[in-house]
Amino acid sequence: MNFPADFDVDAFLAPLREKYGTGDVVAVMTVAGPIAFRTPNSAEYVRFKAMASNPQERIVASKNLCLMTVASMSREELAAILEKKPGIADTCDDEILALAGVDAHAAVKR
Repeated sequence: MNFPADFDVDAFLAPLREKYGTGDVVAVMTVAGPIAFRTPNSAEYVRFKAMASNPQERIVASKNLCLMTVASMSREELAAILEKKPGIADTCDDEILALAGVDAHAAVKR
């Protein structure tokens, strides 16, 4: 989903970049509108990986990662959105993980 032409992503992210650092926040356009997330810290990343390794908890892991790292609204506001549109967590988790340094397309030589 693309950002609307009249939406200023830089203005949306500016206060969050100031708070968390440039390169440490991302805006994701979802069906519920734009949501910004910050880079997960090491403990949050480890918690996500531990939960995600269990296929039965993968969905909960994505939701928790979003709730732990949401930057543009409160956790309670995002939780209410995720109750109505739970797939948003799947849309956002890849972008959050990219902030943490996960690169599915990393060059590897064996």
